[in-house]
Amino acid sequence: MVGKHLFNPIELNNEFKIKFNSYNWNENRYQYYITLNRDPMEKSLSD
Repeated sequence: MVGKHLFNPIELNNEFKIKFNSYNWNENRYQYYITLNRDPMEKSLSD
């Protein structure tokens, strides 16, 4: 890709993290599952 300026996604994410942290913005993640079959979901939640 001659003549194209490309960004390094890892470095870009690190810069976002630094800037957001400077404003006391913290990352929150939620874990969730999606299924069309309710039976396995209910069994896994009851364990």
